[in-house]
Amino acid sequence: MIRSRKKSSQVLEKSLKIQGLDLDLKLTPGQKNLYLRVRPGKKILLSGPLGLSQETLENFVLSHREDLLKNQEALERSRLHQEKTYEKGEVHQLWGRTYFLEPKLAAKEGAYVFRDKLYLYHKSRDREGREKILLDFYREEMKKILQDLLKKAEETTGLKAKECRIKKMKTRWGSCNIRYRRIWVNLHLVKYPEICLYSVLIHELAHFLEVGHNKRFYGLVEGFFSDYEKAQALLKD
Repeated sequence: MIRSRKKSSQVLEKSLKIQGLDLDLKLTPGQKNLYLRVRPGKKILLSGPLGLSQETLENFVLSHREDLLKNQEALERSRLHQEKTYEKGEVHQLWGRTYFLEPKLAAKEGAYVFRDKLYLYHKSRDREGREKILLDFYREEMKKILQDLLKKAEETTGLKAKECRIKKMKTRWGSCNIRYRRIWVNLHLVKYPEICLYSVLIHELAHFLEVGHNKRFYGLVEGFFSDYEKAQALLKD
């Protein structure tokens, strides 16, 4: 999808969507090279000289897609890791739903959700202790569905992972070791709808067939999962 407008007779601006990436393109006479920048809000700016073909622009973006995704994910990690206080009324997410934290002093630690509340039982008032309880709760919640989603992804792709682990990651939603057929998924995916976790499993399994993030890879991914771009958009919100 492309929407364009001429800002002046010498500057052309376009909105582009290339392989799931939303970009703002700015073409200016006199500029010699193409540049890509990820802005706050995860918007991507592609700037360059006038006169380049659509194919040239697409090839340039795709050749840098992996770095763009990493930079976008780094921005998202930064947003997700804004320091929480774990005080009453603070907003937290679980599987795409919003809950308001309800911390309570108790002899037995744990957490659960009921209606719009996330109840967190803790022995002490320190922030680190509350954070650990919540992360442990998140891990257990992810374990409840991970194997079923992995089995579904394996049946869809015809590929199989020998192992799938949950890990806190700062810059990636998932990773894999192709040689040993291992997959890791980011614990923070538990905050998003289940479709997002499934899309990451499909993504990592597809790497067993194609190492790079190229046209063939994204063709495989979207062939395995028609809602892949929808899930990616949710992860960028």
